[in-house]
Amino acid sequence: MKTIVSVLIALLSFSFLTGQDMTETNNHFGLMKYEQNTGFYLHNPYYPGNREILQGMDSIYYYVWAGNQFNAVYKETIEYNDLGQNSFYYAYDWNGILNDWDLEDKFEFAYNEFGLPDYFIKSRWSINNNQWKLNRKQEYTYNEDHLLTELSSYDWNISSNLWVPGWKYELTYNSDGLVTINILFNWDTGNNLWIPQWKEEKTYDNEGHEILVTTSNWDVNNSQWVNHTKTENTFDTEGNNTLIVKSNWDTNTNTWINYLKSEITYNTEGQRTLIIINLWDSNSSAWILYERRNYTYDSYGNPATDIDELWDTNNNIWIGNRKTDYLFNYDYTYDDLILPFFFGDDYPYQHMITGDVQYNWNVNSSEWVENEKETYFYSGHNVNGLDDTPALALKVYPNPATDFVSLALKDASTQALAELFDMQGRKVISKKFTGKTNLSLVQLSSGIYILKVYTEGRIYTDKINHNN
Repeated sequence: MKTIVSVLIALLSFSFLTGQDMTETNNHFGLMKYEQNTGFYLHNPYYPGNREILQGMDSIYYYVWAGNQFNAVYKETIEYNDLGQNSFYYAYDWNGILNDWDLEDKFEFAYNEFGLPDYFIKSRWSINNNQWKLNRKQEYTYNEDHLLTELSSYDWNISSNLWVPGWKYELTYNSDGLVTINILFNWDTGNNLWIPQWKEEKTYDNEGHEILVTTSNWDVNNSQWVNHTKTENTFDTEGNNTLIVKSNWDTNTNTWINYLKSEITYNTEGQRTLIIINLWDSNSSAWILYERRNYTYDSYGNPATDIDELWDTNNNIWIGNRKTDYLFNYDYTYDDLILPFFFGDDYPYQHMITGDVQYNWNVNSSEWVENEKETYFYSGHNVNGLDDTPALALKVYPNPATDFVSLALKDASTQALAELFDMQGRKVISKKFTGKTNLSLVQLSSGIYILKVYTEGRIYTDKINHNN
């Protein structure tokens, strides 16, 4: 299990470093996969504020199919503070010999006055000493607009009993609050300085869509950046990413070489229904079919089943590969939930997810066979936050909204910052105001958006239903 987790950390970190791509595989097994993923901090995490008793996701159990049954192999437990923020996270491995859970990792979170992550400390459980041993710390720095500008990671040195720098990201934004440059540095312990390793640069269109992402590696010998990868995105008039083309830099010819192409189809609700993935064949200089992913949804817009198929070049047919079925409790909606921080504002469901079952295709029997399962458990939580709506005295109307949404503070002299995010976590509006203002939604596609208003050390969070 430890090996699996380590591999997943590397894969998911690389997925972020090369740009978020909806065609990447969504792997599981633990919060550790988010440690080096700054994308979960680029936008403010879920912050429920003052609300009644809600259902909080307290634990996630992971199972694998073996011996004609699902066997538990891994679990996570999550604790929350009075503000509904994650305070502790624990990871466990199943010990088949002792038939009990072995502690593995602990994460302890701290937040600043705006409810944003300030730092977290990771500890590992020592079986020999039966105690927690410090392992890693990550610190987060923000600008005045609450955008992450630096993410720094430190490792615990047991000899000196000090935190030692490991790596850091530095992020730059444009006037719309969108990341334009992200640079990774590693700490050179010999010379006590930061050495650049990798750089990501992003270009956007007038609607804030990420149309070009390039990455470069630092050439230490020549002290210059060298091209590495390129991702080009195409969007339709509704703002849906319909085409993704990835290329790798060929250092021999100093040209971009095609690598992967994804064609995405959406339904009228803006949900992806089909992804066709092609790989580039350099011999024939043509795209070759590789993978197909089909997505279906229930009547509420929650995912029902995802089916992944691979192209059989010998028989020119699609062959089953993976399938996932999703389970929900429809008594609770997104607004009723307190969630682990790694969901942030990107919780992709309308209702309470209770589990999913993953299958692999058995070529011999031509049927789906159980492979893995996740089960989510919840309990009631009474959130007593400091940023309750009555105290903030903020009126948001109309909702649902068509052309604009109005924000009005009770105190007309109060200064505030309003930010609107789409369900992919992209900031689409950022506006400072005093007393009251209108946010124009004319240029936005229909759908659900997350509104955040910052003022006097408080955060107000709401969902805006925008109908064109």
